[in-house]
Amino acid sequence: MLGPFAQLLTTKGRVPSGPMAGQQGFGRPVTSCTLWAPAITTELFLETYAPAIQEGSIERAAVFALHDAVEQDDHCANIYHKSLLYLVSNAFEDPAVRQPFPDDRATPLLGMAKFALASSKFADLDVVKLIRSKRLELVLAPNIDVRIPATEQSASRHHGDFDDDEQTVKATLLRILGPGKQTKVLA
Repeated sequence: MLGPFAQLLTTKGRVPSGPMAGQQGFGRPVTSCTLWAPAITTELFLETYAPAIQEGSIERAAVFALHDAVEQDDHCANIYHKSLLYLVSNAFEDPAVRQPFPDDRATPLLGMAKFALASSKFADLDVVKLIRSKRLELVLAPNIDVRIPATEQSASRHHGDFDDDEQTVKATLLRILGPGKQTKVLA
């Protein structure tokens, strides 16, 4: 789990809350952090990554996720006919309260657009605030368009595509390099 590690790495002094509460933090800055369709709950993200993002210990942060319609068209080995994140999110539901509206009982995951977009009735408002503050960038895939900056492009159409998608990898490398240092990356 990278969230607790990010929390420990970036916290100065004792970690005040979350899974690493009471541990001595390292107080190290992180220049760039990009998460590809992360299966981290929004609750754990807000405990671990968000404080570092808000205070600038994580300078540039981004989440790549699929558009919700694309996520719903994905599948897990043609056994489950939505994305892996839908499976994980719904697997944490209490089976006794699953019906008739399973989405109301799903566990919010950061890597799912429906839990991060302000326009969604399922949005986590604290995540939305972080995105609106421009401290966290949400990149929805697929979105290849020459008018979109290269740091925001992704051709991913399935949950498992992000690490194999040339545009996503290029966007991540450009984010790691940062503004002004992005010449000739995978040109």
